[in-house]
Amino acid sequence: MGRVANFRFRFESLLRYRKHRRDLCRQRLAEVMREEQNLLSQRRELEKERERLIEELRRMQSAGEVDVDGAAARRYYVGRLLTQMIGIEQRRQSLRREIAQCRQAVVRADQDVKVLEKLAEKRRAEFLYEAERREGLATEDAWSAARLGEGGT
Repeated sequence: MGRVANFRFRFESLLRYRKHRRDLCRQRLAEVMREEQNLLSQRRELEKERERLIEELRRMQSAGEVDVDGAAARRYYVGRLLTQMIGIEQRRQSLRREIAQCRQAVVRADQDVKVLEKLAEKRRAEFLYEAERREGLATEDAWSAARLGEGGT
């Protein structure tokens, strides 16, 4: 079985390259998904703040308080929060497209790796089969030579 150690897949460097490329695609996908999650968290925080301000405005109006400047400032801030939320949603939409592209890239890269891994398995099996066949022939030859040697004496 010493010959088995000599097996070398001809496309090993290409396989390593493709695995590296697949790993990079996976890393990018993870980064983009993390960024999308961060934006989602930011949006939720903005929504909470917006709801809190709207509730304050309602309480001020129902209590009959007349703080025109305070109410105007809160309304302005609510509008700013809404603008930020819209910006976040636009960025999330863009990230969702990028996530879809990254997923496709990961699938393609994984397929590229699997093709070469399957080829390597096939070549390794062929190599082992051939090595065992040669070993069997060598054993037969040795056995035949020994039998002939016994008969000749």
